[in-house]
Amino acid sequence: IFVVGRDEAKVTGHAAIFNVRCSKFVDLVSHNTEDNHQSGIITVNLTFLSSEAFIKFVHFVYSGQMDVKNVNVFEVMAISSIFGVDSLTKWCSNYVKNSLTLTSAQHYLNEAAAVPENIPDKMSLVRPAVEYVGENILILRDRN
Repeated sequence: IFVVGRDEAKVTGHAAIFNVRCSKFVDLVSHNTEDNHQSGIITVNLTFLSSEAFIKFVHFVYSGQMDVKNVNVFEVMAISSIFGVDSLTKWCSNYVKNSLTLTSAQHYLNEAAAVPENIPDKMSLVRPAVEYVGENILILRDRN
């Protein structure tokens, strides 16, 4: 059981599937786990992650498909990075790069800012949005 988000939502998953699909799963579990030996259930506490983004991530782990509608793509990218799902991390990064426009730049910067500080390599995950704004700062300034 994964406990995620401020709301401490409980999301179930099969350890065998996560172990195969997520290269950092074993390390993540060993550092964020509470064992309940009587029931055989392992609880992984990840309350610093968004429950909405985590549910989208779990869907990807099981199906190989991602839909980033109604979710912060940077949070999904951060979760995939933490779990070691490089294909999803790259997909999210490419999604951001390909959809960055002068209109969407502020939205993406706000989403990037919402990624928790304790995410490893946070800056490398949000870099595409920051670089885009840096490269287009004069145009963005003149639009307002």
